[in-house]
Amino acid sequence: VSIFGSARIANTNPLYGEAQDLAQRLAEAGCDIVTGGGGGLMQAVDLGASRGAVQLPAGGDLPVRLVTDDVDAPFVERVYRHRTFFSRLHHFVRLSSAFIVLPGGIGSTLEAMMVWQLLQAKHLPPTPFLLFGRHWRGLLRWIEDEALAQGYLEKEDTNLPIQVETVDEAVEIILRTLDEFQTRSADSPEGEL
Repeated sequence: VSIFGSARIANTNPLYGEAQDLAQRLAEAGCDIVTGGGGGLMQAVDLGASRGAVQLPAGGDLPVRLVTDDVDAPFVERVYRHRTFFSRLHHFVRLSSAFIVLPGGIGSTLEAMMVWQLLQAKHLPPTPFLLFGRHWRGLLRWIEDEALAQGYLEKEDTNLPIQVETVDEAVEIILRTLDEFQTRSADSPEGEL
């Protein structure tokens, strides 16, 4: 699960705690977590995922993958360095089977729009794509009022992101999808996913 969000949120902000809780609960359920590896919400996600990681034998790695162009960060299993922002975004997509976009600025919006466009163009299979919190309401309203109204996209394109308001909602959707994915994996011959 890739979780995107602002690097500028202080650890005293309630959203920091929500991001930490979200990642911890998903990690406890067995999800690997991918972040941008920066501060703010990305750090909260890394910390939560490390706390929720299944207890591994001594010397084992945490089930958290980090895609970053920054210095090493605590709480992570792997650090991938990229020369370009675009290769970094591509790596997020390759590693993930679900996406959650927490509130953020231009970078988080770019990440959200890239995932949305890949889903729209069917360059990704149907994949959970969650926009977390009220923060995204204005963007969704603009998509409906302007882009859809002007005919720049189809109504089904507006249904690709799922807006969620709470950690409980996000976890429920991701875990339901995880159960469906695991059921398909168990029923499919090897290599047919």
